[in-house]
Amino acid sequence: MRKVRCKTCGRTFSAPTKEEAEAMLKRHRVQDIMGEATLQRSRYGSDA
Repeated sequence: MRKVRCKTCGRTFSAPTKEEAEAMLKRHRVQDIMGEATLQRSRYGSDA
């Protein structure tokens, strides 16, 4: 498991690969800007 940490809020995301972890991090960061649509996708997406 690879772990990446969000520099702005300090949350840690872990995923089997570095690419997946970074994708989760990007998705999480975009949530703050885009709101609900992204939130729904990350909650019910492939990494749920």
